[in-house]
Amino acid sequence: MSVENTKTIDGLAYDEENKRICLLLADHIDWSNEYDHLKLLQEKLNTYAYYIQSRQYEKQYFDKEITSALIEIYFKYDISETVEKFLQTAQDNFGQAGILIECHISQ
Repeated sequence: MSVENTKTIDGLAYDEENKRICLLLADHIDWSNEYDHLKLLQEKLNTYAYYIQSRQYEKQYFDKEITSALIEIYFKYDISETVEKFLQTAQDNFGQAGILIECHISQ
């Protein structure tokens, strides 16, 4: 799975300590076409938000207490200031629904 598969969840786990679901988003695309890449990322994040808000995870974790959600984005390439601003805006919006976004850059 990857950011290009905008309608799928790349990975899903349960964090027992924090009582939250963790969703993995894998982004292996370079930023040579930043605009199109951001559109893909936005679509993928919207899919994740819908998955969380519609509580689809309850099919797998019906026996778990879930108090929040974390989306972990793993980028293969460094991100620009524009992407950082986009992610901050996404975090501001998602945070209102109890969803945290964490970003990691593979080196």
